[in-house]
Amino acid sequence: MSIDNHSAVLENSSVVGTSAHPVSVGQRTVFGHRCQVIGARIGNLYEVGNGTILMPGAVLGDGCILGEGTSSARARSFPTRRSWSAGPATSSVPPPTPTASGLRACAITRSS
Repeated sequence: MSIDNHSAVLENSSVVGTSAHPVSVGQRTVFGHRCQVIGARIGNLYEVGNGTILMPGAVLGDGCILGEGTSSARARSFPTRRSWSAGPATSSVPPPTPTASGLRACAITRSS
């Protein structure tokens, strides 16, 4: 199992790797509370919502967001720069582009 710099696993979460399905977590990735990760590869700048379940063989690209309670099927691939929600995971709009400092920039609009 490897977890890169500036990544965090919050309380009551489990990250488990096996020889058949090792775990790899990129930089600046945050796991919410009560997440279960079993043998997944997760890219950089990822946000994993509370209660998310990632099954063995899941591969998650860079700069993505998994909403609260999202679950993945075995060996599921999540493309780069997308947000996913619900269980099983369904795609929605791409998240904002990460900036050079690793923080996300986003536009805020106000409706009348």
